Amino acid sequence: MVESQDTLESRTPERGRSGAAAMVLAVAAVFAGALGCGKTSAGGDNAGAAAMQAMPVQVQVAKSQKIPDETEYLSLLKSRHSSIINPQVEGQITKILVNSG
Repeated sequence: MVESQDTLESRTPERGRSGAAAMVLAVAAVFAGALGCGKTSAGGDNAGAAAMQAMPVQVQVAKSQKIPDETEYLSLLKSRHSSIINPQVEGQITKILVNSG
């Protein structure tokens, strides 16, 4: 029995870029694991402990204090429109019933 080329290709699994990338990552992981198992220093564990000593630091307690939440600015304000108020009768002003602002 003779099978056509199309039938053989459909039975063989194809390896794309993801398969090749996975293979490279697996080989790299095995290689890195093999390198990590060896000794890195001639002195053994004592040399590693001496290199990892903690540095002395100074500690200071933070104090709670109020921070002012106000600012002052100097400025000059001018209105866009102005008006002139003239009395209709003569006399003296005894009370102003309007607040500025």
